[in-house]
Amino acid sequence: MAKSPCIAICRIDHPTGCCVGCGRTIPEITQWGDADETWREGIIQQLPARLHRMKPRKAQRLGALLS
Repeated sequence: MAKSPCIAICRIDHPTGCCVGCGRTIPEITQWGDADETWREGIIQQLPARLHRMKPRKAQRLGALLS
């Protein structure tokens, strides 16, 4: 069974609607426990690209905090 990708950094990136820790959306997080293996694997395959898309915004926010 696919393990939850949660890393206990639970904050939603509002532009994407994804968690900045694991990359899942709120509906995906809430449905995870009841989901079948095929659905979970499909979500897991999408997570690296989602997290990559959020990196530029994270860098911009950090830069704004440091200036």
